Amino acid sequence: HLVYGHVSGYGFKGPDYAMPGFDITAFWARGGGIADLAFEGKGPISAPYAVGDHASTLALVSGLLAGLYKQKMTGEGEYVLVSLYGVAVFINGLMITPCQEGYGDSFPKDQYYPLTPISNTYVCSDKNMVTLTILDYVRDWAKFCKVIEREDLIDDERYNNPNAVKGNYENSKSLVMIIQEEFAKHPQAHWVKLLKEYDLPFSIAQHFKDIPKDPQALD
Repeated sequence: HLVYGHVSGYGFKGPDYAMPGFDITAFWARGGGIADLAFEGKGPISAPYAVGDHASTLALVSGLLAGLYKQKMTGEGEYVLVSLYGVAVFINGLMITPCQEGYGDSFPKDQYYPLTPISNTYVCSDKNMVTLTILDYVRDWAKFCKVIEREDLIDDERYNNPNAVKGNYENSKSLVMIIQEEFAKHPQAHWVKLLKEYDLPFSIAQHFKDIPKDPQALD
């Protein structure tokens, strides 16, 4: 009748099930984050604390709620098993899957070869950063060129379609460098104003210390 939850580091079977596991080791290190989330040649990252703990807690709660529903409907209890490593495999699945042999993706990434140069993070003149996530490349390319005052690039075949930069490292690198050069000319507030005016998807890239003062977080 009991609904019982159990959290471990590495799972409940397999060669390493009995190893002591913590957020940094079982979730971040074994789960790929420490080695692969830094730029190529720049790793390892300093993993933030407790991200895996918090995510595993949500997984545990989900399983317990499902177990309680089963108990209500059938009268039978459930044993809910969650591991830090298992949650890391689930959360990082979109990176793990395409890195399998034959899929063609790889990590860590080169800083000049992002998803596309208009889905990337750039440093402004005041050293603050802006993260672009312009996924509809064809629709928004011309608008973006107007934002950075580089309308000369709108019809440039090296850059004006996603295939020209996704499949060509040199084109991607040169465009990243062009965009970074433009962003370095003005402070973050300048870019926030323009990107909002043109309704392009982006965010300021905040530091942890900024979030307690962020009105969006406070609301």
